[in-house]
Amino acid sequence: MTAYIIKSSLSLVLMFGLYWFLLRQEKLFVFNRFFLLFAILFSLIIPFISIPVTLWNKEVQRDITSVLHTNIPEIITIQNPASFNLYSSSSQVLSSQINISKIFVFLYFSGVIVFLFRFLRNIFYISRQIVVSDKINYLGERLVLIDHEINPYCFFNMIFVNKQDYLNNKIEKELLSHELEHIKQSHSIDVVLVELIQIIYWFNPILFLYGRAVRINHEYIADNNVVQSSSDIKSYSDKLISFISNNINVPLTTGFNQSLTRKRLIMLTKSKPNRINAGIRICLIVNLIAVFFFLMSFKNSNAQSNVSMTSNIVPENIQQLGREVKGFVVNKFGKYLKGVTILVSGKNTGITTDDMGHFIISKVPKDASLTFSYNEYITHTLKPADSSEMVVKLIIDHELKDSITANAFAPELGTKPLLVIDGTEYRGATMADIDPYRVSSLRILKGKDATDKYGENGINGAIEIVAVRDPVEKKPASSKSPDFKDPNAKPILIIDGVVSTKELNDIPIQEVDKLSILKNELAYQKYGEKGKNGVIEIITKKKNSQGENKEAVPIDSTKTNPDQSVENRPYGQVEQKPEFQGGGENEMRTWIIKNMNYPTEAFNQKIEGRVAIKFTVNSKGKVQDITIISPINPLLDNEAKRVISTMPDWKPGKQDGKPVDVDITTCINFALK
Repeated sequence: MTAYIIKSSLSLVLMFGLYWFLLRQEKLFVFNRFFLLFAILFSLIIPFISIPVTLWNKEVQRDITSVLHTNIPEIITIQNPASFNLYSSSSQVLSSQINISKIFVFLYFSGVIVFLFRFLRNIFYISRQIVVSDKINYLGERLVLIDHEINPYCFFNMIFVNKQDYLNNKIEKELLSHELEHIKQSHSIDVVLVELIQIIYWFNPILFLYGRAVRINHEYIADNNVVQSSSDIKSYSDKLISFISNNINVPLTTGFNQSLTRKRLIMLTKSKPNRINAGIRICLIVNLIAVFFFLMSFKNSNAQSNVSMTSNIVPENIQQLGREVKGFVVNKFGKYLKGVTILVSGKNTGITTDDMGHFIISKVPKDASLTFSYNEYITHTLKPADSSEMVVKLIIDHELKDSITANAFAPELGTKPLLVIDGTEYRGATMADIDPYRVSSLRILKGKDATDKYGENGINGAIEIVAVRDPVEKKPASSKSPDFKDPNAKPILIIDGVVSTKELNDIPIQEVDKLSILKNELAYQKYGEKGKNGVIEIITKKKNSQGENKEAVPIDSTKTNPDQSVENRPYGQVEQKPEFQGGGENEMRTWIIKNMNYPTEAFNQKIEGRVAIKFTVNSKGKVQDITIISPINPLLDNEAKRVISTMPDWKPGKQDGKPVDVDITTCINFALK
């Protein structure tokens, strides 16, 4: 749009300059009329015309191609990230800016509305004068008799005069003949055309000069024709001077104007130019217009072909080169991933992330997308960030499966999984040391999930436990046992629905498919007296492979009717668990990963940790009563609560076939390495 305005404005100025210096003072009235109209239309059309021409120059072509190839650098893998600030742009807050283009659009249409209103108002005024005034026939045209003082003027085939002046014969015949010439020459069409163009192009002042030039040329034509018919220039000039008054003409009309009288009188007394002088001026104008047309419209086709040749090597638009995209790639635990392949759409080459998972890509096109691929991880494609570093999280292929199901994981018998309580690792501890009354949630990690998160310590798997109260005092990794056992309360162990006399530590983790811990009212309600000290339910893979129910079935249980206050509380264990978007815990975990944002301030301060959070899915599937069980830092705690609070509705859990409120506990891990 800007290029159009510049080209059209330049053309208007140059064309008016030709008129001003070569035609304005010459009695070439008919030529001047059509030249002015042609100049306006030519200037509005010329920016759209593009004619390719061949200007073959092998030397120039070779130089251009060489320059294009030289100045487009290849994308190089960054080997030393130390010189780049990984976090600076993450903490920047972009200030809001006023959209200048919208302001210009608003101003433009405001001007269009103002000039359109002015045009319609003048049309309405003229129409009203026609309706309310007397009309008579005059030499085949309509004469409109106006009651108030006006100078004679015409609009299309109607002449407007003062009623009293006409009835008292104060208006000379030659003056009416002047208006008849305007009608015969259809001058109103020129005036209306210029007015309509001014509505669209109102911001360009050169059009007002065109409008004035068109009007005065109309007067020259009418005066010239009247004088030629009467052959008395002096008499016509005297009548013209005696009649001119200070009355203002109506816009959109052609008529007598005091400000133009002097110029009209000078032009009346001027002699006609000889044919040679007129021909030279016209030929000069035509040639200058042709040169200008060539400069504005003809394009070198070689330049376009050169760009096409180079586009085979560099497919994106050269003007879009120069954009830099940077960031880093992490797994779901926030650990940097080294060697992730990153491809830019439209390119045949790519880069890989460095030891810190960082990447920098230069010269990325505006509409390009980035594809991240890594062994055993799901390939991810997304648009690059414009204003800050990207943080890309990759998810392993089997992550959408139940995290308890082992994948390529078979630790040797007798090995012990890593025990993690409230984020602290206890290598020498076992599940036999755990008091179930103080367990809020439990999670089993195996295979790549465990090693990705805990490295070599998780080679035999890991059991993550979140305490519900009295958090365990953190001890060094060499501690043999956490102080987390209540010797007076030993829970029963139920394996595949049968009470077992084994110890929990005697069961190899690779045989466990699902583990649940029941306590307090829930254990007592389900197992009666046997569950008064808590229950540990285990479903083995062998049991599930036989197609039987995954839920533990109590053996010889004696249920009691709990009091009303217990029934009103949310359930911790129900017959049918709540489901998140049809997938339960796994879908919930995937959704949290995709929607969690690492707080910028916490990221910059390198604050990390695992936030244990508890919430209730009510009987209508709504999430409520969100509570932080194991707080880490207000920044991380608030983000964890925010993510949970934005969850969509669940499919509610059921007990005895009825929807009930169910408590759910999970952990959200914020990790930087």
